[in-house]
Amino acid sequence: MKHILFILVFLPIVFFSQTSYLDSLSDATYNHPSSDDSLQMHNYVSLFRAHIANKTLDSLLPVSNQAIVFAKKKNNPKYLASAYNLLGVYYKAKKDFNKAIEVFNLANEFSEKIKTPERIQCVVYYNLSTSHTIIGNLDSAYNYAKKSYQAAINTGDVKYQSLTLSLIATYYIKIGSFPSALDYLNKSLKLAIEEQDTARIIAVNLNIGKVLSDNDKHKEMIALYDKLLEDYDSTTLASQKDLINLNVGAAYAELEMYDKSLEYTYKVLNSNNNIRRGLANGNIGEIYLLLLKSGVPPSEIPLIQKVNLELDEQKNEELILEVISDHFTKSFEDFEEINAENYKIFPLKHMGEFYNYTNNHEKSVQAYKKAWDITEEKKMLNEQKKLTEELYEQYKHLGKPSEALLWQEKFVEISDSLNSNENQQEIGKQFAQFRFTNIRLKDSLEQNKKDEIQQIKAKQQIQNIKNEELKKYYLYAGLALTSLLLVVLFRRINVTKKQKHLIELQKTEMERKQVELSKSHLEIRDSINYSRKIQKAIFPSPKYVNSIFPENFILFQPKDVVSGDFYWCHEVGNKKIIALADCTGHGVPGAFMT
Repeated sequence: MKHILFILVFLPIVFFSQTSYLDSLSDATYNHPSSDDSLQMHNYVSLFRAHIANKTLDSLLPVSNQAIVFAKKKNNPKYLASAYNLLGVYYKAKKDFNKAIEVFNLANEFSEKIKTPERIQCVVYYNLSTSHTIIGNLDSAYNYAKKSYQAAINTGDVKYQSLTLSLIATYYIKIGSFPSALDYLNKSLKLAIEEQDTARIIAVNLNIGKVLSDNDKHKEMIALYDKLLEDYDSTTLASQKDLINLNVGAAYAELEMYDKSLEYTYKVLNSNNNIRRGLANGNIGEIYLLLLKSGVPPSEIPLIQKVNLELDEQKNEELILEVISDHFTKSFEDFEEINAENYKIFPLKHMGEFYNYTNNHEKSVQAYKKAWDITEEKKMLNEQKKLTEELYEQYKHLGKPSEALLWQEKFVEISDSLNSNENQQEIGKQFAQFRFTNIRLKDSLEQNKKDEIQQIKAKQQIQNIKNEELKKYYLYAGLALTSLLLVVLFRRINVTKKQKHLIELQKTEMERKQVELSKSHLEIRDSINYSRKIQKAIFPSPKYVNSIFPENFILFQPKDVVSGDFYWCHEVGNKKIIALADCTGHGVPGAFMT
């Protein structure tokens, strides 16, 4: 069980954001870009971080793409490294770690072109290290962690020094070199204490708990985690609660306290973190399998008691085996989804145990060998030791003594390497150093609390004095402002009166002109109407037209009241004459021409 305890504690980027802040920052970044290039790039980074804090992950991609466009336009290596780092963090948040590494490599190319030490260099190296760790590229993770640490030294960034020391420790934990791991964790813890970085102190303690567990010190690990729960409130531990529950649950399983183990582990199944959820699924399945293997009647296993089904023991066992298989499958799928190669060994080992219990030793060997291939590639010595034992047992079951002997020899070789006296003595020294550091931490925290209380009191007294002075200033400023407003108001009233008088005069003048215009229009209209009567009088009458052309119709549609068009007809002897005329122009102008 203890092999599934470890999860690297990657500290999330924590920022405090409100919707109004996010909106105003978006407006400043997109609608009112700064003329200062450095400030504009800072705005992109701040907006990206605010979206992470606000959990609006879908907004990360457009922000990072806009940052890249800006950085390319400025052709600045520092800006380009920062912009591509943002895009890499987006893919990391989306759990596409291979794509994240690809983009972080682009960021790295630009960061290495920066001639002076810059914080972005250690950030990019750190992100490359954490991404490689998750997918199991331990050598790459180690190399980038070392580079990040050196960059943090160059820039004097104590926070990233502590973070990268923990990353280096992770590598040594993975390969089973616990003295080196503890050495780096102690260094990381000291820096975290100096900086009073609570999140880092908790993270390092969690990783030290992993080392305690891997050295069969499960009670000590539980005590360490219980102390964390005692010293820090739930808000402070919120991001690590799943990890604490998972590790404590696994430790109780090692102590064969299965009810307690399940109590803690079930809490992690709702985690939104694939790795933690995958490990929880594996732990639960393994506990049920351990209970079956230990001879506990299926009807007494907590799962059966909980569902309260009245089945015979064979049916109960079949039900439990189905549940176990389902948990192991979900565990593998959780790791498969994010391509966490080094974590796949755990469900593969579980499957090996499952097939061994069901007497399917061929499938058991296949599962164990797949896990072995991963541990060999990733140089995970501690896990290899456990796999050699399992493969030895499986080949014994299959009646293949030569293969069994081969794995037994590998077990002895790896055990000798891990359990040398020198190694164990070094672990003891590091644990002693860790205990001393924790005592110093406690004293430091208590002293800091006293100092903070004194500082708060002193600041409060100073603030009270300042507040009294500010009240006076506010009163004087208020009186001055009120006087100014009264003067402005008085002047405004006078201006308004003058404007009102002017508007009334203009209105009167416009009304007079309107009356004159109406009279002129009426006279013109009367003249035109009289012209229409004259024009109509000179046209042939309908009776006269009918006498000449009995079958006729006349279509006459003036554009205006009068028209430039006219018609005429006459009869001379046996000749009938009709004329239709169109004068140049339309309406009134044409009528005048007619």
